[in-house]
Amino acid sequence: MQNGLLKKIFTKQWSFFWAGVVFGIAQIIYMIGGWVSSLQHGKTPTLGPITVTTDLGKMFRTLEFSITKFLHLPDLQLYGHSVDGVATATGAFVPGVGWPIVGMMIGGFLVALAEKEFRTWVKYPPKMLLVTFIGGALFSYGTRIAGGCTLNHLIGGIPLLSIHSTITVIFMAIGGFLGFLIMSKLDLAKYFKHQETLSYVKTNDLGESVTYDPNYNPKKKIIWWLALGFVALFFGIATFAGFFNPESLQHLKDGELIAYGKSISDKGWFYVLSTLIAGIVAGFGMAKSGYGTECSLVSLETAKSMTKNDSKYAKLGVPRITRTLMRGYLPIIGLSATWVVMLALIVP
Repeated sequence: MQNGLLKKIFTKQWSFFWAGVVFGIAQIIYMIGGWVSSLQHGKTPTLGPITVTTDLGKMFRTLEFSITKFLHLPDLQLYGHSVDGVATATGAFVPGVGWPIVGMMIGGFLVALAEKEFRTWVKYPPKMLLVTFIGGALFSYGTRIAGGCTLNHLIGGIPLLSIHSTITVIFMAIGGFLGFLIMSKLDLAKYFKHQETLSYVKTNDLGESVTYDPNYNPKKKIIWWLALGFVALFFGIATFAGFFNPESLQHLKDGELIAYGKSISDKGWFYVLSTLIAGIVAGFGMAKSGYGTECSLVSLETAKSMTKNDSKYAKLGVPRITRTLMRGYLPIIGLSATWVVMLALIVP
């Protein structure tokens, strides 16, 4: 019976509630890591949620700076500044690694191995990919203005009673709803899903399986291999530097050479391991369910309307599984579970 339960946990999809609980645990692990690290370095400790946006910027700066140095090319300085071939603490970002981001990739990979489901079969039309690209660019710009994404503000800032996060989330909710309306107008509402699993789309009607094409093989496309190579470089260089702190990726601050951002030399083993584990736990929970923050906000805004006018949303092409999730407020229930778990650490 115990083996059967473990098999179910690792091979079956999770509900939003359990994913929310696991993500809350990941937040606690991350905040403890930051707290202990501050004490070890003689700083005043504070509780801060998992960060993604800024760390991604640092990792992009790492990739940019490494490639230009290795190929002896001029530093484009898209993500930060350098002087005489050395990165500086001025500008947008300095080279660094985001251990939770690395951990989330590992967690997602472990889920793919456990479920034997890598989702490489999913096929999107050019129109959807273009809208996604534009939306991603706007989202990235917005997170820079807001000082964080929904992961930081909605999951982390709200339970920490941040006024900044509260105001940001209000406008994020408006943006999420507008995004949903735009997708509907562009006849893309049928792609509005929290998760795609092969077993589900193969056994349901066309309205639930628009991304499935049995003849589709992404490995025959050069763009697939280019994307895979980019991901390998992006994570590989940042992770390697995080462990070994190469001098070429250290940066100047007030004339002093500073260690590679969030490396073992910079933060210590406890911080690196705890924040990496936090990312793995979070990534595992997210991949097991499709748990997402934007989905939670949209569910608050549309659940009542979908309950009263299900046929209207069905006509727009919103998948049946999505309408079911929204009517049951399941995404916001998962988010609330995360808040409750986090408060167990914050309130005392």
